[in-house]
Amino acid sequence: MKWLLKAFKKLSLILVLFGLVAFTGCEGTESREQVDDTVEELSGKKNIEHNTRSLI
Repeated sequence: MKWLLKAFKKLSLILVLFGLVAFTGCEGTESREQVDDTVEELSGKKNIEHNTRSLI
């Protein structure tokens, strides 16, 4: 019975750690969106999309 408790403790710790990694790795953050916007602006993608929309 002790081995079951030890296994459960280790499993719960692993699940918590994976949960924290998944939570901190989300790409829906505002800073990520700002970086994406800046990269699109510097690469000219926003200008191309704007010109394409105005032609349609």
